[in-house]
Amino acid sequence: MNNYIEEFLNQYIQIEDPQYAIFINGTWGCGKTFFIHKWMKHLKDNSTDDGKNLRWKPIYVSLYGLTKTQQITEKINEEISPWLYSRGAKIAKMILKTASKAVLRCNIDFNNDEHDEGSITYNLDSILLLKGDNSNILGSKILIFDDIERCGIKLDVLLGYINYFSEHCQCKVIIIGDEEKITIREDQNSSSDDLKFKDFKEKTIGRKFKINADLDEAVDYFINTISSNNKNLLNQKKGLINEVFKASGSSNLRVLRQCLIDYNNVVAKIPEYCINSLNYNKIASYLIANFVAVYCEYKNGYTQLYNLFETMHSLFLKPEEKSERERLFSKYRYIGIRENIAVLDSSMVEEIIKYLETGHFNIEYIENFFTAENSNSKSWDNLFHFWILNNENYKQYYDDTIKYFLSDKIDDAKELFIIISTLSLLYNEGLIGMTNSEQERETILIQGKKLIDRILCSAKNAQTVLSIRERAIDGIRRSCFVKELNNSILNELFKYLNDLCNAKVNLFPNKVSQILENLSDSEFTLLDDLLNQVDPFIKTYYKDTAIFESVNAEKVANGIIRLSNQYKTELYYLLANRYLIPYSDTVNVYDVFKADIPNLSQIRDFLNKKCEKIIFIDKYNIKRISQLIGKVVDAYSI
Repeated sequence: MNNYIEEFLNQYIQIEDPQYAIFINGTWGCGKTFFIHKWMKHLKDNSTDDGKNLRWKPIYVSLYGLTKTQQITEKINEEISPWLYSRGAKIAKMILKTASKAVLRCNIDFNNDEHDEGSITYNLDSILLLKGDNSNILGSKILIFDDIERCGIKLDVLLGYINYFSEHCQCKVIIIGDEEKITIREDQNSSSDDLKFKDFKEKTIGRKFKINADLDEAVDYFINTISSNNKNLLNQKKGLINEVFKASGSSNLRVLRQCLIDYNNVVAKIPEYCINSLNYNKIASYLIANFVAVYCEYKNGYTQLYNLFETMHSLFLKPEEKSERERLFSKYRYIGIRENIAVLDSSMVEEIIKYLETGHFNIEYIENFFTAENSNSKSWDNLFHFWILNNENYKQYYDDTIKYFLSDKIDDAKELFIIISTLSLLYNEGLIGMTNSEQERETILIQGKKLIDRILCSAKNAQTVLSIRERAIDGIRRSCFVKELNNSILNELFKYLNDLCNAKVNLFPNKVSQILENLSDSEFTLLDDLLNQVDPFIKTYYKDTAIFESVNAEKVANGIIRLSNQYKTELYYLLANRYLIPYSDTVNVYDVFKADIPNLSQIRDFLNKKCEKIIFIDKYNIKRISQLIGKVVDAYSI
């Protein structure tokens, strides 16, 4: 892709004294550094020394983070030194003898043959060596300055330093950077008297080239640097990697490189029984496609990504969020269809972003895929990708799915909603009940609600209700690729499930309520931390929920009595701060707290009764709490 730039550079370095520099421009991560190192390697591989002379090698210096020109000189020294001695002390001595009077200040005994190349010490002035013309050093003096926009040296000083090599040293100077970032830096930090980059370009830069990301070549290189058995699979999936990367709209090859490294690290932890599975290729493809998509979106600053795909939040998106999520899906919708790969799968997005933020990837999540894929294929799984079926297979899978759905044998919410999402897709595409689709739709809705009722009937606590809903969400993870319609079967049945879950969970005490019913000093110490945690069911801080609404009032009163006076006092202030100190305008919990009032009133009555048998400080603290609750009841009863 960038061959024309290579051809010009090869011509440029043959010019004896060009008196101008080359500027290679490109955005961060587009492959500028990768390109120049590949070109440098080609030059080195095609240059030979004759045993009597040394040949100049390209000198590469990254300016990233440097703050003084002396640091650049030191880096040039570091590049020259090992090369100068690479052919042995004999040739080095010959060159140093010739050049020392004019360009070197050396600490070498040239006449002492006991010094080997490893014992030579020196203080080499590399700029003078570059300026000098030594007949024992052949070839072009090539200086490459990379990351110019990320250098900490004042721009006019830096440009003047670089210009010296071009004008006075017969050097072939190649500058690499992002011109847009240079201009931004210049506008922020330069005065009107400073040398501007545009002036430098006019005076010193003879040609400017823009690097285009060479994706195919870069992916080949990245994969070949991975030392693992996974390399073969990645080579097979180069087409998929390229397709997802292009669809993302990203041009940052550094992000892609990091993505492939991290993907390889994750895959290396997958158990051997999974790797030996017949489905390993398919699941690994699913993993790499999502890794590339998430990395490109997230690393390019798409901060909304987690919220749009976080399992619970994604079920209740605002209209503008739905539109944005659909825009993202549209970029990847048709990638991997033949392999049955869902790009930007909601649950996978969550796992990858957690890995990006914490460094931990839940391998059990991947193992679950192998467990599911290794089980016998179900008719509804085949039915979901109806467009690749022939009519005979479609009818068979459809009839089997409906028969099972109507058999009342489904007792798992995930399996139920896999089937519901499949039938919803078929309904939206006009492929169920060809003679009377509305009648069949109604049959599916009635049976779906019946099965939901039966599954929820077994829930004996709030955690079980939450687990059922999470299983249902897991079952509809593919539904993000179902066209959203207002009359969607899936939407209606999930809303039915969600409404039932919300109603049912209110019948059970939450974690805070359970602590209140079993109050003791040790339990009370947990209360403050728990109030600042999020209720996993309603995604709200416990402190902003009705914590007394579903408690047994007498149990709570008995627990308050059991508290030591220290913790009775702390409870007093907790209640006062919660109910009598106004919350900020951004948190409106008044109506929520009102739900606590009936049980708080009963707790007060129980405390008043029990207070008759208590004396001294115990009685004092119980009366204070009872009176405070009375004020709360009055305040919320207005």
